[in-house]
Amino acid sequence: MLFKIKKDGKGIPQPIKTSSLTEQGWKEKDLENYLRENLVLLIGNDLMMIGQSRPYQPETDLLALDRNGELWFFELKKVATSSDNLLQVMRYSQNAANFTIDDLNDLYLTFKKVKCDSLVVDFCKRFGFDSPDATQQWTDKIGKIHHLVVIAEGTDEETVQRVAH
Repeated sequence: MLFKIKKDGKGIPQPIKTSSLTEQGWKEKDLENYLRENLVLLIGNDLMMIGQSRPYQPETDLLALDRNGELWFFELKKVATSSDNLLQVMRYSQNAANFTIDDLNDLYLTFKKVKCDSLVVDFCKRFGFDSPDATQQWTDKIGKIHHLVVIAEGTDEETVQRVAH
């Protein structure tokens, strides 16, 4: 629940009315596209989008790299989530554990849809790693550590307990 609190800290917090994506007329893909375009603004400048799910492909909704070369998997649900969604994003992470830098590069080039440098070159440019050895250094590190994020309207108690575990 969200509350409006006076700047002076006095008074009772006032609940703010919220609504669901469905009530706003959004589809899950609308949220996915919005976050793809605004993730850096919402999460931080330390992320670089490298992938988005494609129809009928078993892929996470959004895939990003941070400045340490760690992968971030974003799975989005416009309704309340369940423990099955945790298993889904964990399965994506498990599949990506076997990715080579070439696999990640192929995903990135498909995502970009325009001519660009390789994932590693763009990564080094994006985060300011410009030494001659930077490209090779990052080739061996990119994608080895994973962060899993599920964004949903809410969740059930079973899921909360599984995340806490």
